[in-house]
Amino acid sequence: MNKLTVLNNNRELTIDSREVAKMLGIEHKLILRKLEGSKSAGMIGIIPILGENGIAPAKYFIESTYKDTQNKERKCYLFTKMGCEFIANKFTGEKGILFTAKYVEKFNQMEQNRTDSYLIQDPIERAKAWIKEQEEKVLLIKKIEEDGPLVALAKKRLDKNGIASITDATKSFNLKKGQITRWAKNNGYIHKTIKEVNNKGDKYFKIYDNGGFKNIGITEQGLQLINDNLNNIA
Repeated sequence: MNKLTVLNNNRELTIDSREVAKMLGIEHKLILRKLEGSKSAGMIGIIPILGENGIAPAKYFIESTYKDTQNKERKCYLFTKMGCEFIANKFTGEKGILFTAKYVEKFNQMEQNRTDSYLIQDPIERAKAWIKEQEEKVLLIKKIEEDGPLVALAKKRLDKNGIASITDATKSFNLKKGQITRWAKNNGYIHKTIKEVNNKGDKYFKIYDNGGFKNIGITEQGLQLINDNLNNIA
């Protein structure tokens, strides 16, 4: 597991959510539930709450993936220092105190170990460090490009009082007419024969009135869902 990570253009230090779970002495799935929420438990996660109130979750928690022992891709999050401070406040007593001590020590250790490439004396090691920095920048640019449609949609979304039309989403994600609706129906998010949203899709799709006509719109979480599944939709 890559527990300690340097990400983004500012070479921001982060800690893998699996390591955070280990430091807290809890299962990783509980960390994911606290971040994303749980519909079955009626629990709203930290990330949806931040997003719905105009606060960028990526300042605290950056979505990522890892390969498990069976080489299957699994979700995790990279915690920034602010993210660790945030989660520490959610745990009281001894657990919260010990986690705070551990993550502060971890970030201090990473800061001490991190050396910018131009400060490395050995020319070969300096070249290796520079190459790694460039690779990180390429990954960041790729992520920004992938998230571009979602940013464009966010502006249009405001015109719908927090809901984007499927037409806007289709244009912004550069998809063909009907692809989003067909994918949503096939995956059980919206009803196949009538203009209704199924229980599975009620946080991703909403019914809204458009001049006396009932339409299905897409919530902010729905936009993220589409962004994450573009390869399956297109």
